[in-house]
Amino acid sequence: MNRLERLQRLAEKVHRECKHCEDSLEDIGPRIREEQTRVEKIHPLEAKRNCDAIDRALQNIEEMARSVFRDIQMLQEGKFATSDQLYRRLASSYVYILICILTSFHFKRL
Repeated sequence: MNRLERLQRLAEKVHRECKHCEDSLEDIGPRIREEQTRVEKIHPLEAKRNCDAIDRALQNIEEMARSVFRDIQMLQEGKFATSDQLYRRLASSYVYILICILTSFHFKRL
């Protein structure tokens, strides 16, 4: 398999994982907003359990994003044509991940 084919396969993997990351973020955003409204109305142990579940989901998404960033770096080093576009796509998702983490951390402390 030549260099271009390897880079193309890696780019396809990055596309899939970016999509999975974006889908996961779309799922978790409403969960965070819902939990923010419920946190003061439910039992503290249930609130903690729900916050911990959201936190674990965010950690999984963050780990996936870090892995994709490493793959994108390999594409950039190989001078793959769309590597910069993939980087920008994931970077915007990563900013959203950080916002979700900060939001989650804030209402866990309440």
